[in-house]
Amino acid sequence: VKQREIESHIRVIMERMADMLSVLPGCDPCELIKSLGDRLQELESELKEGEKNAYEEMENKLLTETKYYLRYMNMRRTQSAVLGRIADNIGHLRTLPVQSEQIARFIRQISASFHEYNNALSLLGELSRVKESMRTQPLPDTREEFESRAVLYRILLELEQFLEIKKKFVEDLTEDEIEKFWGRSLS
Repeated sequence: VKQREIESHIRVIMERMADMLSVLPGCDPCELIKSLGDRLQELESELKEGEKNAYEEMENKLLTETKYYLRYMNMRRTQSAVLGRIADNIGHLRTLPVQSEQIARFIRQISASFHEYNNALSLLGELSRVKESMRTQPLPDTREEFESRAVLYRILLELEQFLEIKKKFVEDLTEDEIEKFWGRSLS
C-alpha cells in the first residue's frame, strides 16, 4: 500500500514540475515552487516510513520479500533525489523558452505511465527523441535564452537519470521476483 502512495506522490510532483515548465495563465510561480518543495518533503517522509515498515516487517515476512521492498524504497529514494535536482534546476529558469513546453509534455508522459511495473524502456526511447528534437532546433538568439535552454537540457539529463534508475531496478529483478511481486512472468 505504501508503494502506491509513494507512486501517487511522485506523479503529483511531476505534474507540478510540468506545470512550472508550461505557460499557464493565472498560475503563481512562487506558489508552485512552494507547493513543489512541500511535496518533495512529504515524499521523503513517506520513503523513510516505507523503509522503516519494511525493516519492522522483516521478522514477519520472507527475506526475499523484505529485500525486494528495501530495494524498491532505495530506488524511489534515489529517484526522489533526482526530482529534487530537477526542482532546483526549474528554480533557476528565468524565462521559459518554447522548448520548455516539450519537456513539460514529456514529464506529463512519465507521470501518466509511472508505476512499479514500468521498465522505463519506452520512456527512454521517447527521451532520446526529445533530445534529438532539441538538437535540431535553431540556436538561441540571446544569452538569456541560451542560459534557459542550458537549464532545460540539464533537466533532460536528470530525467534520463531518473528513468535509468528504474530501468536498472527492473534489470536486477529475478524472474521469480517479477512473477511474485508483479504477478507476471518474463517469458
